[in-house]
Amino acid sequence: MQLAPLLNNGKHAEAAVIGIEQGFRNTKRAVYQFPVETGKTVTSRDIFQMYIIRLHKGDHVTVIYDPSDTDNVTADTGLWIWQGPVIFFFGFAFLLTTGILIFHFKPGRAQNRTRDDR
Repeated sequence: MQLAPLLNNGKHAEAAVIGIEQGFRNTKRAVYQFPVETGKTVTSRDIFQMYIIRLHKGDHVTVIYDPSDTDNVTADTGLWIWQGPVIFFFGFAFLLTTGILIFHFKPGRAQNRTRDDR
């Protein structure tokens, strides 16, 4: 819900990664420093944690930010920007498919069919 409006209405800026915040269960988020269109330099933490693409302190990257709320910022990594939603979707699809298969192929179902067919 945060990514689509940011991609549609966000502004791009060149940012420096000035730190990496480590959170619960070793999650990591980049902290950026970048100039906004008013000419002021702001510091903001990425709204998404890093999964596959890992940034390091000192890296320079293009970010997309919300001009009305500069705390709403993320790195513009091209198609990789969708890594979080894609990981969530495939995880959900895997668990849903596994659940359906488990309930569809219960061990007792095959025995009930052979008794009814007699």
